[in-house]
Order: sequence, then structure tokens, then C-alpha cells
Amino acid sequence: MKKRMAGVLAVLLGMSLLLCSCRIQEDMASDNGQKTKVSSEEIKRQAWLQMIQPAAYSNAEGLNLEKGAYISVIGKGESGPFWNTVEKGAEAAKEDLNRILGYTGKEKIKVTYSGSGTENNVEEQINILDEEIARYPIAVGIAIADVKAGTVQFDMAAENDIPIIAFDSGNSYEGLMSMVATDNEGAAGEAAAHMAEELPEGGSVLVFASDFRAESLLLREKGFQTAAAEYPNLPVAGVYYLNRLEEQKEGMIQEIENGTYEKPEGVEKTEEGVQPDSISQEMIMDYLLKKNPEAKGCFIMDGSAVPAVLEAMERTDTDLSVIGFDVTKRNLQELEAGKIKGLIVQNPFGMGYATVIAAARAYLGLGNEAEVNTGYTWVTKKNLKEKSVQQILY
Repeated sequence: MKKRMAGVLAVLLGMSLLLCSCRIQEDMASDNGQKTKVSSEEIKRQAWLQMIQPAAYSNAEGLNLEKGAYISVIGKGESGPFWNTVEKGAEAAKEDLNRILGYTGKEKIKVTYSGSGTENNVEEQINILDEEIARYPIAVGIAIADVKAGTVQFDMAAENDIPIIAFDSGNSYEGLMSMVATDNEGAAGEAAAHMAEELPEGGSVLVFASDFRAESLLLREKGFQTAAAEYPNLPVAGVYYLNRLEEQKEGMIQEIENGTYEKPEGVEKTEEGVQPDSISQEMIMDYLLKKNPEAKGCFIMDGSAVPAVLEAMERTDTDLSVIGFDVTKRNLQELEAGKIKGLIVQNPFGMGYATVIAAARAYLGLGNEAEVNTGYTWVTKKNLKEKSVQQILY
């Protein structure tokens, strides 16, 4: 009887140990999974920070801000992959500052991110800027939507000793303390070099972008034009901004009237002639592609313009070697499908992080570099799966 009881106890003890062991292994697997996730995020973060030059803007050391200090960061939009990653970078800088300074609770430094509901809405961005200045932050970082806007607000900030840091896109206002951005001219120049590789026998190139008011896009246009001029067989046939397509209507109407361009279905023509209001943006895009049949390449200078261009190419059955800018879900899908040959991928995390650091330095009177370069990466279907590339995608 004792032997039987001992056997039963041994079995029960073994089962208990086995269950305990399984639970420990599950917990360890859970812990390891969490650690792997955290480690992966940290690797990504470090990859973004290492792209920033000078390196002083990639860490929060030596910035002894007062408790409760408030920094406002204003983007061109409140959401979307790019602006969400800018916000993530700004938040990371705030966390680093609080960790290094040992601030907790109400002592913590505050960093807020805001942007217009519709990207590039200049009026809404200016209203946000007015509201933020009225809150008296120690500094403001802003991606300026219109190269000619904000002077009144910047003057007001200067009168109240609130330094302004520009990021992503700036303007010529002399009081800006620093510009945190991609080397837009250099990046567009590299795009031109890759376009030349894509078109070894040459061919004209069309250039598209979403907004003619953004300094970043104007710099990219300049950089691409300058670099393309070094290739005699790579002429730029036209540069078109989506918020200026109305300017193309007159030429389109004239060609329809002269019979040199077929009237699209849906366009109204009366005794008075073609009715401008019946011509849509999509019709204008189709017209621009059709009137440049010799074009072989297309450089799309920002992610926002990519859908309109690719959809026009599909409607008109136009085959172009496309090089784009920025990471969106569609951009990556089109890259893998071969419809986009390459992408210039920026570093919005680095922009958000370095903007907060530059803002802190400006407030503390430590001085700032006139330009902080947050870097970019050339991404193709061939290198898309490489670790070094995956680490910088957002």
C-alpha cells in the first residue's frame, strides 16, 4: 500500500513539475518575444538616429531644460505615415530628455505634435501656429507649408523670445534658428543619376509634385533639373505641380478647339466653346501624359503625388520609368510590382527627434547648426528586403 501511494505521489509530483516547467517556458517565450520586439524597435530607432548629422542632434545629453518646459512641434499634416513618424521621433526626444534629467510626473518636459487635418492646408497651419505661440512654449518647430507664409507669426514669436526651428520645409525668414531636413537638392540629384541609369539610351523626363508652395519640393525640382542637365540625353520635358493643374486648362482647351487633341468624354462643348468647368483634374493629368509621348521617365517628388500620376499612367496606358519619394503602402506595393523603379526614403523620425533637440538648444542659448541633415536612403526592389533598408522604413 505504501509503495502504491509512493508511486501515485511520484506521478503527481512529476505532473506538477511538468506543468510548472511548461508555464515557465511559456513565460520565458513571452518574455523573449517582448525582448525581441523591444530590441527590434531599438535597432530601428538607432538606425534613424545614426543618419542625423551633426551627431549632436541624435541625443539629448547636456540639455538642462527646466521642469515642465513645453516645446511645440507643428507638421504639415496631423496624420499619415510620414507625419506620424515625425511625431514618434519628437516623442522619443522628449522621453530621452525626461529620462536623462530624471523628471517625473508634473516635472516632465512636454512636447506636443499638431498638424492640419488636410495636409498642406496653409490657413489651418497658420491658425495652429497662432494658438501655439499664445501658449508661450519655450520653442516651436514647424514644417512650413507655404514658403511665403508665417512671417507675422514668426515676428510675434521673436518678440516673445520664442525661437523657431524649421523642419522638413522652411522659408527665407531670417529669424529661423535652424533647418532640420533632408538634403533635398542632393536627394533629387541622386534621383536624376538613377534615372540616367534606368534610361541608358536617353529619353525625356516628366516631373510631378503635389504643392508648388513647399520649399522642400522647390529644392527637389532645382536639384533634379541641375543634375539632369549633366546628362545631354536626359532633358526635362515638363514640371507639373498638382495644385497648379488649372494653369494647363487653357492649353488643353486650345488644342481641343484646334482639333489637335481629342475631346475627352464628359467635356462639354457649346457654341461658346469648350467649358472649362467640365474639365477635371484627371483629364488634365491624362492630357499632360498624352502631349508628351516621347517621355521615357517620370520623377515624382513626393509621396502625395504618386497616386495621381500612376492612375493617369494606367488610364492612358503610358509606360514610364518612375522614381518616387517617401514611403507609403502604395509606394512599396508599386516598387515590388516593378511599376516604381526606386524611392528616395527620408528620415521623418530623425526630423522629429532633431527638431526637439534643436529647439532645446535654441532655448538654452547653446547655438545651432544652420542646417541639420537627417539623411535619406535609396531603395529599390532589389535591396528592399535587406536588413539595412528594412531598419529605416517607417
